Formats: sequence, C-alpha cells, structure tokens
Amino acid sequence: MDQPQQHYLNINMATARRHHYIPQWYLTGFTDTGKADGFITVHDLVAGNDFRTRTQGVGVQRDFNRVDIPGLEPDVLEGKWSQFEGEASLAVGRILSVSNLEDKEDLSYLLNLVALLAVRNPRTRALMNSAQEQVLRLMGQMAFSTRESYEGLIARARADGVVLPETVPYEQMKDFIDRNEHEIQIRRESNIELELGVLDEIIKLLHARNWSLFTPKNQNSHFVSCDHPVVLAWKDEEIRGPIGFGLRNTEVIFPIDKSHLLIGTFEADLEPIHSVPDELVAIVNTNTRGNAQRHVYSSCKSYLYAKPRMS
Repeated sequence: MDQPQQHYLNINMATARRHHYIPQWYLTGFTDTGKADGFITVHDLVAGNDFRTRTQGVGVQRDFNRVDIPGLEPDVLEGKWSQFEGEASLAVGRILSVSNLEDKEDLSYLLNLVALLAVRNPRTRALMNSAQEQVLRLMGQMAFSTRESYEGLIARARADGVVLPETVPYEQMKDFIDRNEHEIQIRRESNIELELGVLDEIIKLLHARNWSLFTPKNQNSHFVSCDHPVVLAWKDEEIRGPIGFGLRNTEVIFPIDKSHLLIGTFEADLEPIHSVPDELVAIVNTNTRGNAQRHVYSSCKSYLYAKPRMS
C-alpha cells in the first residue's frame, strides 16, 4: 500500500525585533473602544502635542529584550515575557469582569505584571546603567591610582589566562583614565540580569502589601496610563526624600484600564473596593502624568488632572 505523501512547510521564522515594554493588550484598556482595533490618544509631554495611534506604535523599543548568548535565540527572553503577558492578560480580564480582587491567583498575576512594568522599561534601565557606569569609573580610578596597582592588575589578568596586547605604559593609561573621556557601554545581557534580580525582590514586596480596587463614580471620567505606569508615592505628599517599594507609608498606584485602578499599601487602611469622585480621579491622573517619561496614554483627547500647586 502506498504511503501517503507528506508535505513539509519550510517557514523561516523571523526574529522578533520590536519589543513592547508596555504590553499591547494592556494599552488596549486605554483605547477609545477598549478593544485591540481601537485608537489610543498619546499626549507627548516633551513635544507638547497629542496624537491618535494604534497600540502597536507606542511603548516599544527595538531589541529591548534581545540577548546575544551562544546557543540561545536572540528573542528567547522576549518570547518568555510574551508567554507570561498572555497569561497575565487572561487573569486581568477575569479581575475586570468581576471588579474585585478576591481571586488570589489572578491577583498574583496582576502583581507580577506590576513588578515587571516597574522594572523593565528604558528609564529604569538608563538609571541602572548610570549607576553601574559611575562604579566602573571609580574602579578604574582606583586601579590606576598607582603604578603598583596597575602592574598588579595586569599580572593578575595574565595569571587568569587573559591574553593581553603589549602593555601600555602606566603614565599613558593613567592620563587616559584621568581625562575621563572614555565611553563605558553596559551589555544588554548585564542589564537584563540585573533587572531579573530586582524584579524578584519587588514581586515579594508587592505581595506583602494590601490591595484595593478603585473605579470612577462618574462613568464619563477615566483613568490614564503612561510609559512608566507604576507610580510609587508617599501617602503624605508633604514628605520628601528617597522612596522605595519596601518603605511603609507609601502607595503603589497602577491604572489597570481606564475604569479600574489598583492601589497597594502596607497598612490595612483601605477598603477592598472604592468608587471615587472626579476630584480623586484627577489626583490619580496627575500622579500618573508626573511619573511619565514622555507619553501619557488616554482614551480621548481630554482627561481630568489637577494643576500642580504653587510652592
């Protein structure tokens, strides 16, 4: 009996290059229709204008999660994040359908998403890079502070099997370091490794908070989001100084969609569900706007926000 002919489809799978650090499905909650085919209004705080676009055009950066590691696909991490975000989107959908946080597993997915958005974004990566660069420049100054330390560094490197070119004279190297004109580039893989470590800690801190869900009383009012949507704020706005996810008397504020807002505190001082007036919607939107790097996202051109107080 003849065997059935088998047909093989040869597909050249292209590597994903456009990486959304703000998931498209999340941005859908801020479109005019609340659906994937809707438009989102982008308020550009730098250019001072606004424009309407599809969700695929914002919150994206080329090769943001790319890894160049032998044996791994360059977009392996992007694929892993996409898988998690797909599961998180289902959990968030179930939360929004019942408008409560009673399902602990769904809440856990939501909090993991909040942690991811707090850590994985261009602004946080730039801040981490700046901190690492300062440390590396300080280490360079220490290594070349004396001839003995320089020669000891060369000797240790060669003892460890590092192949070095002909040694540059100490005076020349010290002059190069002292001029501080060299550029330090942090590998993306180092960024990602650091982000994953920070992510793990923030997830634990978020799960230790008490969480409440907020909705506008006025059905015509709406919350906005931005390109850095996780807001960490002091409960007392008069407090100034460094703030962190592990500090008490702070609030983590996250707009889930245009009709739902998540707030978490260490103190159990909030009811599980709140319906808030326009005044509070405006305050929340002001906090979100103030946390933006450049873009605020809303379902229409106008939205409520409070003008900053004059000091």
